[in-house]
Amino acid sequence: MKRIVIDSMVVDLMTDTPGLLNQVQEVARRGLLVFVVTHIIQDQLAAAPPPRRDQLLATYDALPKTQIPTRGLVLGLSRLGEARLGDGSESGVSAHDVRPSGNMGGLADALIATTASGDADVMVTGDAALLAKARKAGVRCEVWDLAQFIAFVEAAAK
Repeated sequence: MKRIVIDSMVVDLMTDTPGLLNQVQEVARRGLLVFVVTHIIQDQLAAAPPPRRDQLLATYDALPKTQIPTRGLVLGLSRLGEARLGDGSESGVSAHDVRPSGNMGGLADALIATTASGDADVMVTGDAALLAKARKAGVRCEVWDLAQFIAFVEAAAK
């Protein structure tokens, strides 16, 4: 079973690609994947404007997932009780190592990467900057783009 951490762009992809969510659910039923999620992705999806927010959250709610705390805590971003204290460095990389930009979104992406590094087999992102930064920083899991994720799901669904 692959434990997969995703960013919100993956939920966008599953929402907009006919049949992909069904394939993901089938692959999960076969015991080949589970999404490891934190409050970060749900918070990002909930910030989308309606009616898109409702579509994204419906897709997210339909995912096979296990909720865990983030590896690292950022004041103003992390939820109390849903984040581990520190900068995530116990995962092998710190939030500073993988932060792709200087804004709050960059901090959210950094927490996604530190959590993936410590708790997942694969991190999937549609964000080229995060993808490059995570690979360069040496996260302890595989780092896939959206095309690699789709290829995995399609192969596993056969």
